[in-house]
Amino acid sequence: MAASPLDALLATFDRHIDSTTAAQRTAASSVAGPSSLALRRDEIRNLIAPTSPSPTSSASLQLSPLERAIYYEVENRRNHLQRKSKELDFWEAYETELAEEPMKMPTSTSALSQQIEEKKQRLRELEAQNRLKTETAKALESSAVIQKVLSTTSPPSSDSRQGDEGAGQEQQQEQYASTRKLLEQRDDQALEFLKIFNDIQAIKRERIQVKARIRDQRAETMKLLENIKNVKADIRNRQLRPSSGSAGQQDSDASQQDIAVVQKVQQMQREINEARSKKELVKGILRGLILESGRDWTKNTSTRALMLSLDDEDDASDDAFSEDEEEGREEGDDDEIDEDEEDLEELEDEE
Repeated sequence: MAASPLDALLATFDRHIDSTTAAQRTAASSVAGPSSLALRRDEIRNLIAPTSPSPTSSASLQLSPLERAIYYEVENRRNHLQRKSKELDFWEAYETELAEEPMKMPTSTSALSQQIEEKKQRLRELEAQNRLKTETAKALESSAVIQKVLSTTSPPSSDSRQGDEGAGQEQQQEQYASTRKLLEQRDDQALEFLKIFNDIQAIKRERIQVKARIRDQRAETMKLLENIKNVKADIRNRQLRPSSGSAGQQDSDASQQDIAVVQKVQQMQREINEARSKKELVKGILRGLILESGRDWTKNTSTRALMLSLDDEDDASDDAFSEDEEEGREEGDDDEIDEDEEDLEELEDEE
């Protein structure tokens, strides 16, 4: 039978013992012999942690650092293997439990997105719990420090007052009062901060809701503008390409009504443009009169409000929004959506 590595190591220890304790083995040669594995282990333990009270014998039987490290590696390997075995058993049981449970695999993109959102929500909850534990630990540490400060700056007892009165007691009382005052100020500021923080959180939520309503209103406005553009384009196409033949005869009444509507719209547009031009003319005359009068219109509230109200109005043509403006608005909406999502995540984390 081949010798095991442990027997080979123990044989090495035996040779070391034979070389370092020749005198003792000579004295005990009648008793010595091929000992069992348990006896050799006991002998090696005595070498590493000697029970003999005599310092000379223990010093002479000490192993070298390398041999001691090898011994500890051999002795601790069993515990290490047991820990690894328990860890493997745990993961095996975990995998078995997962295999036994029915896995709900997503069957669509919406189901997958819902699972991802649930996982994100769970992660945020765990992060909030961890943050709460950390803050609680910090608060406990701070309270321990405060208690220590209060204990060291507490007013002296009655016995010490009777035994030692003077400047030292007055100084301690002043220090205690100053510490108490600082703690009260800290508590007041903390309460004020919490109140302001709650107000800010409520304002943030209202701001997010208002932004959401603004985005919805903008989307609805863009849809209405698109419909208006389509209707105008359709009317223009009908004007430029009138129907002919039997189809034209069948739709003659509808086309006449469309032409009448178009003429009315054009007439109203001309009237609006004329009124706008007259208004701009009056505004220009008023601005010229105010500026040429030499008065400082910025000092008077009414004059300043009048000058600010005389600004040129935006051009309200048929196509109110150009393509560039629409793209800019869409990009701005995307940026606002990203900002709102970040604000929502911050609010959830803070809660």
